[in-house]
Amino acid sequence: MGLVAVFAACDNEPDGQPNPPYVYKSQPRYLAACDGKVFVSYYDGYVARIDTATLEVDAMVKVGRNPEQLAVCDGYLYVANSGGMDYNTALGYDNTVSVVNLSTFTEVEKIEVACNPAVVVACGDDVYVASYGNYADVPGTLQCISPDGTVAVVERCSNMTEFCYCSGVLYGYYSSYDASWNMTVTYLSYGVESGEVDSPWIKESSLPVPYKVCAAGEYVCVTSSDYINDGDAYLYNTEGLLVGTISTGLNPVKVVAGAGKYYVLNSGDWKSANSSLTMYDFSAGDVVQNYFESQNGRCLGNTANDIIVYGSKMYIAVSGESTVEVVSLDAESVKQIECTVAQ
Repeated sequence: MGLVAVFAACDNEPDGQPNPPYVYKSQPRYLAACDGKVFVSYYDGYVARIDTATLEVDAMVKVGRNPEQLAVCDGYLYVANSGGMDYNTALGYDNTVSVVNLSTFTEVEKIEVACNPAVVVACGDDVYVASYGNYADVPGTLQCISPDGTVAVVERCSNMTEFCYCSGVLYGYYSSYDASWNMTVTYLSYGVESGEVDSPWIKESSLPVPYKVCAAGEYVCVTSSDYINDGDAYLYNTEGLLVGTISTGLNPVKVVAGAGKYYVLNSGDWKSANSSLTMYDFSAGDVVQNYFESQNGRCLGNTANDIIVYGSKMYIAVSGESTVEVVSLDAESVKQIECTVAQ
């Protein structure tokens, strides 16, 4: 999505000084954390660094077009640059992963991968990237970036739409569509050391229609949504057996674990300010909908996109509000961090 001006520059000051810069809202997308810092991708081409002690943005680095997920690996931050908003322009999709040195917080390299990279996950010394192609004649691809920067297609598991890393294994699914847009879903897991592929890795008779996949503590979580009604989140152990089901809000995008509880971030309808947080007390079996709103007297806002637990706090990227909401593990608001870029 394009840059949206918050305020326009004024005329030159009487002393001849240049105009102050424009400041743009930045549409935060995804989060990662390491060494007391939280990193957030801005959809207009930057990654910001938040100091968790001060809860202020203390640095920013320019990366590629429309950055999506990001992952920390061996002192570097890997950022998937999708270029998704240029899909119908001469530029087209991006096909790079930016590598940011965390000690200097500078981009040191752009690694070329398949078209439209979106999902990036660190696994030991390697980084796995799922690229979505152009949804026409360029297929999606799963690739592995080695520590020396070489890129290879994962031959035994060459495509995943969504995946996460848990206990040495990538768990995910691949979705494909026919000419009538009927979806076929294949659940896949890939052992990063053994190279073994298991399909389906879910060992239940009923398989959910997946929306997102994430690791939540010791469990692998699959969320399900039809974009109209409230969804569900399914917790599986690494043997593929269902251990819990959570009724969620609209469009559940991620589940995280903290303080013995599970929190589901629901992005809501992108046209409405109805993002929400669901809390699930696993031991008691209690589910609380609109948990953030009940604790703070307001909702999260428009299109919450990602959530992480880091230390004693949760960080929530609310893309439509251009904020990162920082909350306690009881979902009480600590601070709203404005996500802006001056140019």
